[in-house]
Amino acid sequence: MRKHVLAVLAVLLLLLGVGAGTAAASDPTQAVGQDASSQQSASSNANATQVAPSNSNVDVRIFSPGDGGDVKQTNAAGALAVAGNANSTGQSATQAQSGAGTQAVGQEAKNDQEADADANAVQVKPSNENISVRIKSPGDDGDVTQTNAALAGAAAGNANETTQSAEQAQGGGGCKCGGGGSQEVGQAAKSKQDADADATAKQEKPSNSNVSVRIGSPGDNGDVKQTNAALAEAKAGNVNETSQSADQAQAGDGCKCHGGGVQAVGQEAKNDQSADADANAVQYKPSNENTSVRIHSPGDDGDVTQTNVAKAVGVAGNANALDQSASQSQGGGDGCDKCHGTPVQAVGQFAYNEQDADAEANAKQIKPSNSNTPVRIGSRGDGGSVTQTNAALAGAKAGNLNLTDQSATQSQAGGGGVQAVGQDAASKQEADADGTAFQFKPSNSNAPVWIDGGHDKKKRCGCKDDEHGDDSRGKCGDEGRDECGRNEKHGGNASGGSAGDVTQTNLAKAFGVAGNANLTEQTADQSQRGDDCRCGGRGVQAIGQSAWNKQDADADADAFQLGASNDNSPVRIGSPGSGGSVRQTNAALAYALAKNLNLLDQEATQTQ
Repeated sequence: MRKHVLAVLAVLLLLLGVGAGTAAASDPTQAVGQDASSQQSASSNANATQVAPSNSNVDVRIFSPGDGGDVKQTNAAGALAVAGNANSTGQSATQAQSGAGTQAVGQEAKNDQEADADANAVQVKPSNENISVRIKSPGDDGDVTQTNAALAGAAAGNANETTQSAEQAQGGGGCKCGGGGSQEVGQAAKSKQDADADATAKQEKPSNSNVSVRIGSPGDNGDVKQTNAALAEAKAGNVNETSQSADQAQAGDGCKCHGGGVQAVGQEAKNDQSADADANAVQYKPSNENTSVRIHSPGDDGDVTQTNVAKAVGVAGNANALDQSASQSQGGGDGCDKCHGTPVQAVGQFAYNEQDADAEANAKQIKPSNSNTPVRIGSRGDGGSVTQTNAALAGAKAGNLNLTDQSATQSQAGGGGVQAVGQDAASKQEADADGTAFQFKPSNSNAPVWIDGGHDKKKRCGCKDDEHGDDSRGKCGDEGRDECGRNEKHGGNASGGSAGDVTQTNLAKAFGVAGNANLTEQTADQSQRGDDCRCGGRGVQAIGQSAWNKQDADADADAFQLGASNDNSPVRIGSPGSGGSVRQTNAALAYALAKNLNLLDQEATQTQ
């Protein structure tokens, strides 16, 4: 089809040469040449690093009753990088002649853009350590909390808008015996865009350790919580809009004895776009350890919670909109006025688009560990719940969208003229999306040990002595009845109680979506209306339309979970009580969608 367009233009040049040879030397000439070139580059880098932040709290109480305060550590490494280019080019040419002259317009616009954004956030060995030792020191311990976040976000984007407009008008008065007017428009627009966004978030060995030792020190332990998040997000996108418009009008009055008017429009638009987005989130050995030792120290243990999230999102997209419009109009004369020449209308439109979008997202979690080991000797009370939640999420999206609209309208009101339209549209699109979520050996361990402390098992009627925690009668007296069987001051006489629930939830989720959409519309409308005399020949109408589209969409999603372990091993020796529920939920989810959409509409209308 492109060869056909070139052939039409070659014939057109030949006709222009013939017309130029017969044109009068005094014919006016209008010429406009416009050239615009733009080159842009934007680079943005952001790096945030945290190495070995440590939070240590050591509380030793000997005959010192009282409450311990909360221990909190918050670590955040955040990096954000943004790079963007914006270009707007407008070219406009207007020509008006009252006689049979020559009008020529040449417009060319070039644009080259590149945007690169890199964001990296690294956290190494954030540690939160709490050691509480109580000897004959009743009281409550505060909560122990650690929050770690490594965040990285990168965005790179290009936007280009090119508008080319040419308007030519010739009014024919009196007798134009030397030749018909010539109108020529050439428009070329080129755009190349590249956007690259990389985001990396890493967390290595965040540790939360809580050690509580109670000897003859009743009281409650606070909650132990650890939250780790490594999040990475990368976005890269290109937007290009090209509009080419040419409007030609010739009015033929009186006598055109030696030549018909010539109208020629050549439009060419090229666009090359590339978008690449990579997101990586890695979490390595997040650890939450809780060790509680109670000797004749009744009380409840707090909940032990660990939450780990490694999330990566990569998005890459291209959008291109192209509009080519050509309108040609020639008005005929009176009587037998076109005997020696033939009016010519020629339109050649060529549009080419190439798009590439690549998005990758990787989320990894390696050996997240949650350990709870309470030991009770003669220390009645309930154990808290042990909860671990692990999530490795990766999402990748890559999409291309191209809209091409080619429109040519030709109208002749005279004799046997020639109308030729050549339209060629080519589009190549490729989208690749990869999503990978990997979870390796998430472990949740709960091993409570309950020992009654060596008291006489017959002394369990539930009576209590407010002073000595002792009951020698073997039955309940009037001192007070309490099913707990513990002394408020001295630690009670058994290690009974309920164990908390043990819950582990593991989720490895990966999704990849890749899609291409292309809409091509080609419309050609030709109309010839004959007057009184057609001495030169019959009218000719020719339309050639060619549309080519190639699309490739590839989406991969992989979710892995290896060796998920939930270990609950309670040991009770002479310690009545209920065991909590043990739950483990594992989910490995992978979703991949690849889709191509192409809509082509070719329409040709000819009227003579």
